[in-house]
Amino acid sequence: MLQCTQAEAAALLDMPVDVFKRLLLRPSVRAAWDQGKQLGRVGLRRIQWRHARMYPQMAKFLGENYLEQRTREEVTNREAVAVEFDVGKLNQEERDNLRKLVELTRRAGAEES
Repeated sequence: MLQCTQAEAAALLDMPVDVFKRLLLRPSVRAAWDQGKQLGRVGLRRIQWRHARMYPQMAKFLGENYLEQRTREEVTNREAVAVEFDVGKLNQEERDNLRKLVELTRRAGAEES
């Protein structure tokens, strides 16, 4: 369940990366490598599920970065709302969230076009 890269696996086996990549050309080696990756994902899903309540942000990070999970945003109300505020008073997390919101809004508008 290490989810290591080919370069990391080669280092673990004390061999050059190009040799490891050539080994992966053998069907039996490739099958073992692919099966190991899938078993690693299953293990990661178990851990993600177990820790989701205590560490929801970590569960989300693991899902998005290793398990190809994506957050689905649904827009139910498309009315324009004017909001005024001083961006300089926002902390870094609030600015990051605002950037994400603006990007989601732009994407939603582009998809409607």
